[in-house]
Amino acid sequence: MTFDFTTLNTGGGVHPFVRDRGVADPNIISFSVAEMRLELAPCVKEAMGRAVERGCFGYAPPDREGFHAALRAWMARRHNWSVQPEWAVPCHGVIPAIGAAIRVLTEPGDPVIIQTPVYQHFYGEVLDNGRQVLENPLKRRDGKYTMDFDDLREKAKQAKLLVHNPVGRVWTREELETLGRICLEEEVWVVSDEIHFDLDFTGRHLVLTEAVPALRDRTIVCTAPSKTFNLAGCSLANIFVENEDLRKRLSREITLGGGMYVNTFGYAAAQGAYEGGEAWLDALLEHLTANRKLLEETLTGLLPGTVLHPLEGTYLQWIDLNHTGMPPEELEKKLEAARVFVSAGKGFGDAGEGFIRFNLACPARSIREAMDRLAAVL
Repeated sequence: MTFDFTTLNTGGGVHPFVRDRGVADPNIISFSVAEMRLELAPCVKEAMGRAVERGCFGYAPPDREGFHAALRAWMARRHNWSVQPEWAVPCHGVIPAIGAAIRVLTEPGDPVIIQTPVYQHFYGEVLDNGRQVLENPLKRRDGKYTMDFDDLREKAKQAKLLVHNPVGRVWTREELETLGRICLEEEVWVVSDEIHFDLDFTGRHLVLTEAVPALRDRTIVCTAPSKTFNLAGCSLANIFVENEDLRKRLSREITLGGGMYVNTFGYAAAQGAYEGGEAWLDALLEHLTANRKLLEETLTGLLPGTVLHPLEGTYLQWIDLNHTGMPPEELEKKLEAARVFVSAGKGFGDAGEGFIRFNLACPARSIREAMDRLAAVL
């Protein structure tokens, strides 16, 4: 079966994240945002069409049993993870769920560990909820990030909660076991952000609680179909909590914020994706691998010394430009002049200075055109 990964999906017009930058050409897209500029998986379009035909847009999903069956089957097939429907706390997003977890598991003023460089909204959720950010910076070894367990052990003595994010890595079982051992010894709760976990290029991904079963009572596992199938606008996340008491407390907190009123189309789209999206996902991973190779060849040709981190578990390519000899501010101006819109690494913490984040989930021609514009400016 073949799928269309060549059509640029602009949403019907100029990309919303570049319109405010003065861009009028719909072919110029933003590579900064974690969403795809590709056609939807056919199974998702078909499922949403059926939802429209049913004409039921109430609070509950039209087929709750079917959704739960699809969810369980997907987790078993793709992640060798046996989940129970009652573990899943519905929420309209992973970030709101993380905020709720912070409020449930910590008190105002408490330190919360995050592992930098990391998604900037993690800082916001910690600080906006009146807690302190306690950074456990990752270390770079042989061109990829590893966890600093000595530093984590010291930070864990001060904190009640770790918000764990893979930053594009697919952690090994040994790394996860060491992380789990420290958290268990220091009685630290864990929120594990697994939102990119379907985008595994290594074949070794393990859900944290499967790698460390002893953590099941102390962990909230955050998942969603949004990154895998480009469904962020459908507002559905599946937050798995095996600890019944913790699940009730988290559900109550999410409900207080209105976060359990999930989009009906979210259920329909997710069920369609989980039931029929496996072949499409496998083809997507091949497309992203080819796009990564294309970007590496063209960008390193333009900027010798550029280092692309190994692509393990996301379509967001982390790129080290510190060796180009060009100050980050100057490089940002050149990228802006070339209409190549990326995420500056400094937004992910001090450890991100001199890096950029580039979205590979687009047609290959979009990358070629962006690199051609950059070549003209350089």
